[in-house]
Amino acid sequence: MATGHRFFGFGGCMGIVRDRGRYYWVKRVPKRFAGLVVGKDGKPVTQVRQALHTDSKVEAQAKAAQVEVARMAEWEALAMGDKENGAKPLKTLH
Repeated sequence: MATGHRFFGFGGCMGIVRDRGRYYWVKRVPKRFAGLVVGKDGKPVTQVRQALHTDSKVEAQAKAAQVEVARMAEWEALAMGDKENGAKPLKTLH
């Protein structure tokens, strides 16, 4: 069972979730990026998840902040039409 730890940044909720002892970064895709952020199947997603490759909550929080900055920069690039620097497909949540 996953347990969530949420904190706020960049005007939206982002969080870390622990699943099977490992942490993941989870974020709802902001409305301004709707349709631009896609999953592995190429279809738009509303929520994304990325492995943080740690079982330490402290390390996960630090890594999540870095992932948040990187993903927001990628999504901003997509919104400006820069597909080369835009987001790569992310694992989606169901």
